[in-house]
Amino acid sequence: MADLKYPEWQCQYKAVLLEFDPRRARELIAATEETIFARFQALSLSPGGDDERQAIADAVNALYAIKQGHAQTAKAGLRPAGGSPRSALA
Repeated sequence: MADLKYPEWQCQYKAVLLEFDPRRARELIAATEETIFARFQALSLSPGGDDERQAIADAVNALYAIKQGHAQTAKAGLRPAGGSPRSALA
């Protein structure tokens, strides 16, 4: 994806943002967190990369908020926007 500054992990991150199914989103979030963690470790071994580190911090915060939103939705027995009633039971 040419529009992403850090496609190594942002492709997966973007997929999370576009996913409406909570069950699938949880899977994507876990995979994205692993990819981001590996990239963050690689960045820690090299100088520079401050912009990407900030982008990673922002993405990690957003992933946390998404996970919290899914948890709140499931706890309340609500269905997520764009989701089916069955997906709320996931």
